[in-house]
Amino acid sequence: MSTTLWERNRALQNADMKTITIQEIPDHVWEELASQAAQAGLSMQQHLLAELTQLAACSSMSELVTRIRRRKEVTGSVLTAETVAEYRTPPGG
Repeated sequence: MSTTLWERNRALQNADMKTITIQEIPDHVWEELASQAAQAGLSMQQHLLAELTQLAACSSMSELVTRIRRRKEVTGSVLTAETVAEYRTPPGG
């Protein structure tokens, strides 16, 4: 069986790609994801890859806290609870 140049190129492009299989997806979750993909004009695979890429780019809460603590140590910044409350209180409130 002979493969075309396109097929070989496609196989090489996917050689380093990983695959994820998710089972037992609730119907309402599947339907929402399918709707989001359709609204974006994407296939389900394209939509989920975009969502996973965005998720991977986000810091976890523990990473965020670690970065904040390091920044505080370097800058010597001190923010009291009173100062935070002051910024949260609307003018005249």
